[in-house]
Amino acid sequence: MVVYEFLLFHGESYLAAGGEQIFQILGPGVFGASAFHVLGALPESLLLLASGFFNSKDIAEEYVYTGVGLLAGTSILLLTILWGTCVIVSSQDFPNKLSSKASTDSNSSPPLSWKRLPASLTGCGITTDGETSSLARIMICSGAPFLIMQLANIFQSSSKERIAILIALCVSVCFLLLYFIYQIFHPWVQKRRLEFVKHGHLVSSILQHVQKHALGRVLTVKGAPNLYAIRRLFEEVDEDGDNYISLSEVKQLLHEIKFISTEDDKDKGTAEVMKQFDLDHDGKITKDEFINGFTKWIDEIKAVHKQNTHRSLENIYEVT
Repeated sequence: MVVYEFLLFHGESYLAAGGEQIFQILGPGVFGASAFHVLGALPESLLLLASGFFNSKDIAEEYVYTGVGLLAGTSILLLTILWGTCVIVSSQDFPNKLSSKASTDSNSSPPLSWKRLPASLTGCGITTDGETSSLARIMICSGAPFLIMQLANIFQSSSKERIAILIALCVSVCFLLLYFIYQIFHPWVQKRRLEFVKHGHLVSSILQHVQKHALGRVLTVKGAPNLYAIRRLFEEVDEDGDNYISLSEVKQLLHEIKFISTEDDKDKGTAEVMKQFDLDHDGKITKDEFINGFTKWIDEIKAVHKQNTHRSLENIYEVT
């Protein structure tokens, strides 16, 4: 089991990194709609096939049960515990709830009782955009084959169990093909994914630029952001010394890190940096805004590289 998880982890890491690089080069299209998503599932599928081809029937069945259980468990974990935890932790009171709560507090209402508990739960939650809601519905539909598989446990005959498995397989293939076709004719899913990949590339490029220009390490020994190194980077980007980073200085920074390949990339990269750092929307980045935004980027890249080896994390943040 340890060897299985080790191979699976590294296989998915390498394929994800390579797939994102190809996707960034090719952009939205047939690859982004089909092969890009299939690449991430190749390590699990190949390990399941290898366990069936090179072992006896009984051992192969045991390995397949284990692999399918891990796949199903991952989907169930994402749809239940992780999704529910994100909703609970990030939930906030709705605006109409805040006004009603203020009026209730002014009337000096008694403490919360069990009868009022359901009403308090309906006044808070999270707000998402339309694209996220659509992706959530697609993800829920992807769990239909697992529900069909559960029907096999209701029937006690082997023939009906095989029919249920065959139906689940056909539904999975149909859903996969429909998802590919949907993305080809409605590429907004690919474009959103491409924006996420480019954002990660932008953050990594700027952090690698820090290796050559900042003094010391961007992370302290305890793993916290090194504010001294971040301030040094701000002073180097602020070429005119007015304690502000302007649009032209952001473009110059992107040119130095060789992030820009076209004029469109220059505009998009500059807009992304200003969106993340310029919180008051005055067209300039102050030192405090730069430190806060850069710290946020460090936390993002740390979360991503926790999936990789500790050595790769050091190679990104250590400044020589």
